[in-house]
Amino acid sequence: MYYCPLKTNRRVDDSGGSAPYVRGDELVWSDSDVQQGKLLNIPGFPKVKKVKLLRVTVATNTTEFVATNDLAQADTDAVQDACGIRSSD
Repeated sequence: MYYCPLKTNRRVDDSGGSAPYVRGDELVWSDSDVQQGKLLNIPGFPKVKKVKLLRVTVATNTTEFVATNDLAQADTDAVQDACGIRSSD
């Protein structure tokens, strides 16, 4: 299992190949996506290799994006702990 922070300008595809790659910070997130994460593809990875992207809110105006191959992961607090991301609380 790996957890990898992604820069906000990293291009990703959450459309299954039906739309061009977009920047991570341009993705549209539903309420369930924020809680569960998004399955997507990263350029350079095989098309069948999906990763889960999770949004971890660190502060009021700061959000970190973390990709993982643990597709069952849906707990942003666990991701924050695994990556050592500190919140400003």
